[in-house]
This record gives sequence, structure tokens and C-alpha cells, in this order.
Amino acid sequence: MIEERNGFECIDNDCMQCSKSLGNRKYLFIQAVWLDGENDYCVVSDIEDLTTMSLEDIESAITGYYDDIEAMEKSYDLPLGQLDSVIAECNFEGRPFCDWEHQSEVVTWNRAEEIIQKFIDTDGEMFLSR
Repeated sequence: MIEERNGFECIDNDCMQCSKSLGNRKYLFIQAVWLDGENDYCVVSDIEDLTTMSLEDIESAITGYYDDIEAMEKSYDLPLGQLDSVIAECNFEGRPFCDWEHQSEVVTWNRAEEIIQKFIDTDGEMFLSR
């Protein structure tokens, strides 16, 4: 089980997805991606920078989860300006495979958990320093 620290929050236990707000509409994500096979995973990480996203980019990022921006706002009962973390998560999850800034070799679930925990323990430095 992932231990949250250094501002990271585990937001999806099924893939050990964790995120951290870096401020200024930037979010750091890490998660295990299941590959073909019984116990084959790849750990991926990237920074989502919403300051570079247009309204069209936001609509594209959320399309797999919500019909449109208005539907997302209604789902959370919040205006678009307060949904940055949701938009960042949708954009991170919607990336084409192998389009992340950092990714591990193919590993088991247990090794993926170790990698993610080390990433959190080092405040993201494990991948970011490469």
C-alpha cells in the first residue's frame, strides 16, 4: 500500500496513481500502467502544466470522461477554474502510450509499488533527476 507523503496523494489504488500539486497550475503524476501479460507493468510519470492548455486542449483532455466542460462542472458542482486537478488527471491518463516524460522498464506489480513509493519518498527526484 502506497504511503502518502511530501504532498503526494494516492488518487487511484487500482493503478497506484498519485499526484502532487506543484503550484501555478502544474501537477506531478505517477502511476503503474498494466501491459499485456499477467504481471507486467510500467511505471510512468510526468508533469501536467495547465498553463499551456487552451480551452480546446481542455475539452480534448476531458472528452473520455465527460461530454463537455459544462458536464464536468455540473459533476463536481464547481466552475472550470476550480477543476485544475481533474483536468490534469484526465490529461495525464489520456496520453498516448509511451508519451510520458519518464517511464520504467517492465516490472512486476510489487516492483512498481516500490518504484512509486521511492518516487514519493524522494519527492519526485528519482525520475526527475534523469
